[in-house]
Amino acid sequence: MNILLVEDQLIISDSLVIILESKHYRVTAYDSAEAFLASESPINPFQLAILDISLPGIDGITLSKRLRAMNPNLGIIMLTMHKDLDRKLQSYEAGADLFLTKPVAAAELLAAIQSLAKRLQTEQPADNLSFDPIKQKVQLNSGVSEALSYKEARILRALVETEHQQLEYWELLELNNLDFDGKGRKQLEVIMSRLRQKLTRISAKPDCLLAVRKIGYKLTLGIKIRYY
Repeated sequence: MNILLVEDQLIISDSLVIILESKHYRVTAYDSAEAFLASESPINPFQLAILDISLPGIDGITLSKRLRAMNPNLGIIMLTMHKDLDRKLQSYEAGADLFLTKPVAAAELLAAIQSLAKRLQTEQPADNLSFDPIKQKVQLNSGVSEALSYKEARILRALVETEHQQLEYWELLELNNLDFDGKGRKQLEVIMSRLRQKLTRISAKPDCLLAVRKIGYKLTLGIKIRYY
């Protein structure tokens, strides 16, 4: 499991990294939300984020909201020094899955991670969506379908077939023979917006196609390629 850790207290951060890596988790640590966001590190490699609620600058609650928007399937654990009910409720409203009080015992943290990982796996529903690249349509098992344009179909197929279902801007521009300039980017945004609208209509999931800041786009639906 790949874990994102954002903790500004170096002693605590180092201690958590040692604990997690001893159990063979892969940990990427930052001392602030700004440092993580400025790193342009893609969010998709992470299955879990551990965030200090009282980070300087952008706090853990705000970062949690951003991470949840970027990756709806991400597990999020919030850490705090204070037993503040209001902050705890704000954390859950921001998308946090668990709330632990520091200093957290190694056994408690590891148990929380294992429990959350199991829960997230069982909560992932089957999307029951299939895509026919030739007929250029996405279809539910019920038979309800959504027709795509040629460019939308090319993009969807590329997203479904690529690792992590994510493509960078330059790949999407090249795929549609668009110029690598402001005009090309605007044309791409129109195509992606229309594709998102169609996928949202058929899946009822508004977060089905995410714009990943400074990187590109990520598909969050499970879609099988099938020829009808």
